[in-house]
Amino acid sequence: MSFGRVLALIGLIAFWGLALAQPDLPGLYYDEAADAAPAVQLLAGKPVEPARDVSLDLFGRRLPVMVMDYVGAVSTYLYIPWFGLLGVGVLQLRILPIAGGMVTLALAAVLGRRWLGSVPGGLGVLLGAIHPSFVFWTRQGVHVSSLLGLLAMASLLSLDTWLKTGRLRWAYLTALLFGLGLSVKLLFLWWGPVLGLYLWVRAGPKADQAIGGLLMPGRLAICLLGVLIGAWMPVYYNLRSGGTLEVVAANLWRTSYGVENWRVIENLATAFDHLLALVRGDHFWFLGGRFGNPAYPPVLVGSLGVALAGGLVLGRRDGSWRLLGGLGGIILLVTAQSAFTVSGLWPTHLYLLMPIPQLLAVGVICRLGSLMRGRAFRAVLVLLAGLGLGLGDLAADLDYHRVLAETGGWLRMSDAIYRLADYLAADPDRPVFALDWGIAAPVVVLTGGRITPVELFFYQPQPPPELVDMLYGYAGRFPTARYLFHAPEATVYDRRPEFERAAAALGRRPVLEFTTRQRDGKPIHLVYRLE
Repeated sequence: MSFGRVLALIGLIAFWGLALAQPDLPGLYYDEAADAAPAVQLLAGKPVEPARDVSLDLFGRRLPVMVMDYVGAVSTYLYIPWFGLLGVGVLQLRILPIAGGMVTLALAAVLGRRWLGSVPGGLGVLLGAIHPSFVFWTRQGVHVSSLLGLLAMASLLSLDTWLKTGRLRWAYLTALLFGLGLSVKLLFLWWGPVLGLYLWVRAGPKADQAIGGLLMPGRLAICLLGVLIGAWMPVYYNLRSGGTLEVVAANLWRTSYGVENWRVIENLATAFDHLLALVRGDHFWFLGGRFGNPAYPPVLVGSLGVALAGGLVLGRRDGSWRLLGGLGGIILLVTAQSAFTVSGLWPTHLYLLMPIPQLLAVGVICRLGSLMRGRAFRAVLVLLAGLGLGLGDLAADLDYHRVLAETGGWLRMSDAIYRLADYLAADPDRPVFALDWGIAAPVVVLTGGRITPVELFFYQPQPPPELVDMLYGYAGRFPTARYLFHAPEATVYDRRPEFERAAAALGRRPVLEFTTRQRDGKPIHLVYRLE
């Protein structure tokens, strides 16, 4: 086994160990449970409420097509056999995206070897494997984004294999993978321009010939068919409901999270800040602190500048510089596209780039090192640079795990969710209503589908007037129901005033029945009943 493969293998082992440490911490978060909850309900024989009432009716069951207007049920159907085989639990839930992260790294190892050579490629994968952003976002799923990272690497590899072998089936597979990514989450649209840029850069002088061959009517039709087959979930969903198109149109100018898409310069600056946060890895405050690698932002910015300059100046006659410039272009292209959103501007959206920033940094260091005399000196320089970055990442990983063992996670990622689920499961016959975001899906998973809270909050800053009437009706029909809120500091949508108005209209009063607390004593979940 070559030294480069050894480095990549060390990275896989290190990632597995770092990602699986303390697997139940932090507490199960809504985003990672959202696509697993329908799988749990289907396995438990419980009905699933499909988004906008769009489903596939098979074998007497209503099967969901989308989890949200811009998130498909791909992960849901992956979880069904997974949970059926291993059982339902937090460990089982988190092992699936961790396994997906292992596949992502393995695919990146193949690409890295093709791009940079065996040792630099292996080193880049090792650095990506132990990076805090990759470790901690992968282990928590970040709401199917870990699957997007896998599909991003897989589509680049299949496209590269087509360019390398000329076999069209690899181009068709790329189209299918791109469509599947759209089924996973709408933001995979960003990867379409990336694939086009990669094709142009990687084909080099033969780019026009490669693109022209692919645009032949028959081949283009097969590619489009592949995209449609992969993207059947959002296609079917929008033919039935137009839900995704409606959300895009409603959030085109200003999103429900307050992002104003017309503020292009400000949003681009925010997106670039998120890129630096991605490589710094210090955005996991909810684990109990902020730790990161301050060396990464200047290394990345310098690598981007050198790669783009080298690609523009030397790319025509030097394929390695052209490739490095292309990798830098991919990073900037995805970052720029992330400045436009139908939801919010978050660093998690850039997860699908991992571990390209690490591969780029190693590639640039190697290319600059090649300008120096002495092969041994160059090798030592590259390894020392990699060691410096890697030790900073590893220190941040260990610091996060240390504070996580103390805090159990903070606010909506607190392990207090486990105590809430236990309390609700002790009396499963009482109806449960969740009046804030972030509660229902984890409870469904943690109780094995025995408790399925009805969500009554609406995804908007101010609730519609009919919410009070809905609460009035439910409270009248279910007098023993429990109502779930977050404590003020953890609240996303404050629906307490509407709840109190509905109670007053019924001549009843809210009574606090149970409170969960994070480990420092701060209240997180509030359970009310009406008397």
